[in-house]
Amino acid sequence: MINVVLAQWARLAQDTDPGSRLNSSSAPCHRTVGWWNPCTRPPQTHPPGPLLLGREEGAEHLTPWVCLGSPLFPVRRRSGCPQPRKGRPSTSLGQPGQQLRNRPRRAAWGSMLSRSEHHENSDCVSEFSWNNPPMVKRSAYLALLATATRRSPVTALLGPRQCGKTTLAGMFARDRRATRFDLESQPDRRKLQNPELVLGGLDGFVILDEIQTMPELFNVLRVLVDRPGHTARYLVLGSASPHLVRGVSETLAGRVEFVELGGFDLQETGGSSLQTLWVRGGFPRSFLAASDDDSLAWREGFIRTFLERDVPQLGITIAPAAMRRFWTMLAHYHGQTWNAQELGRSLGLSDKTVRSYLDILTGTFMVRQLQPWFENIGKRQVKAPKIYLRDSGLLHALLNIGEAEQLFSHPRAGASWAGFAVEQVLRAVRPAEAFFWATHTGAELDLLFVVRGRRFGVEMKFSEAPAVTKSMRTALADLHLEHLWVVYPGPERYVADERITMWPLHTVADLGRQITAPPSRTAARK
Repeated sequence: MINVVLAQWARLAQDTDPGSRLNSSSAPCHRTVGWWNPCTRPPQTHPPGPLLLGREEGAEHLTPWVCLGSPLFPVRRRSGCPQPRKGRPSTSLGQPGQQLRNRPRRAAWGSMLSRSEHHENSDCVSEFSWNNPPMVKRSAYLALLATATRRSPVTALLGPRQCGKTTLAGMFARDRRATRFDLESQPDRRKLQNPELVLGGLDGFVILDEIQTMPELFNVLRVLVDRPGHTARYLVLGSASPHLVRGVSETLAGRVEFVELGGFDLQETGGSSLQTLWVRGGFPRSFLAASDDDSLAWREGFIRTFLERDVPQLGITIAPAAMRRFWTMLAHYHGQTWNAQELGRSLGLSDKTVRSYLDILTGTFMVRQLQPWFENIGKRQVKAPKIYLRDSGLLHALLNIGEAEQLFSHPRAGASWAGFAVEQVLRAVRPAEAFFWATHTGAELDLLFVVRGRRFGVEMKFSEAPAVTKSMRTALADLHLEHLWVVYPGPERYVADERITMWPLHTVADLGRQITAPPSRTAARK
């Protein structure tokens, strides 16, 4: 029986597209896993990812090894869980794809199913679903939350829907004393019928999820945090909206710190998953989907839900079809400077109307308006913002691009890659403000920011061997840049000029550390 099942899994692994897996040895993976026991009942459906099979060293039978991207019985263990008894296989994973060695066959396959079941009185809580993808620990955001909650009594975690806010808050509260209220849950809303009395009696961390559904809580939080001796820390979560940001800023001015959460980035998934992240985007369910078709279907559903439910919930009465046409048109202008008149003529709308549409997509974190940098240098400079769709996966869905082969042959491939690279650099550096620079004579710079009082520039080139251009030298001279990096999709970094370095995108995390390092350390960057 076991041999038959293993043979079936081997055929499944061969038939599965390896590009659909998260194939990154540096990416974080689940702390623990379990395996399906083939001696009992088989699963109702195939798991989303393949199970790679390898022959155990010094043994004649096949034993499983697990690669990241195959969510085969993901099991979360709380702190304090008992360690596996002697003779049982340890469930901790090393690097993705690491082979399980020196494990008895019967122990490796036996009674693991019962370990994945939930026992009410057990210290270990195990959760499993074939549809649940593997967890990606977002260490950078956890550190940001820890710093923000230490400094401010209220921390607002903002971001688009389905970007992982609730999951991140759960990770943050896992080892802390915390109370959580889901304000889209009727029982939790009934608990807060007298919010000042209920919240005032809590200590530790208080998490208020989807707070935009109860904006009256902002005034309550202001009263509580100003109360002498009140030590509770509040973490409020909400899908980004202009009303939410304005309500928090006006009511809790001086008491709140904002943390902006986006989808996955290369620092979290690993450089080897660059193409998958570019094609599918960073939304967790899109990136971790079992196939490109599943990922595209999820993004199409997200776009439809956003237009038909989320936008009306903001109090904005716009026909979903009209906003979809504008969003699709904006996808074709991805990476270009904003021209309201041209877009208005194409859609038959006024300049004021298309500007309001743009502000809606910007306020919901769907679009980034990169503002221009200009100063008195004796040249005519561009003063209109540059428009980017923040998630490359949504951009590709709006352009009807579902696979990498379609993307590489699409005329907007270069613009798509440049926008993707801009987002990755900004996520790695996290500057307070970022700009682009361009003149009417053709000189331009994709990114310009100031870090520790020094100006840096970053240029994006969708080329295997980018060359130093006249525009780069002009930007160095006119803007007095400390250094300029050219981010490209190649494999190696190298110095192209005295103050120009070619940098591969898959190592963008190193670039972020180099730019943000103190001057004494960055002096050795050449």
